[in-house]
Amino acid sequence: MAYAPTQEDIRWMKNMIALLNMDGVWGYKDKPITFKKTGHRTLTLVSAPFDDPAVNEQIERNKAVMARAGIEFVDGRGR
Repeated sequence: MAYAPTQEDIRWMKNMIALLNMDGVWGYKDKPITFKKTGHRTLTLVSAPFDDPAVNEQIERNKAVMARAGIEFVDGRGR
């Protein structure tokens, strides 16, 4: 079953991007995932391992919340 963001998740994400400065970085304390604000309503994933299933699941959850919050997700990790 696909992850369904809650209204609280969506509010939190909107607030977080509103408070984050341009080129500001946001990440998790307990996961190696880092995002950078690269546009008014854009977050770019700048670091995360490709081969960790738990990390990939969290990224997919973030993408779902961002989509519902009207925030563009960009995977900037390259390969």
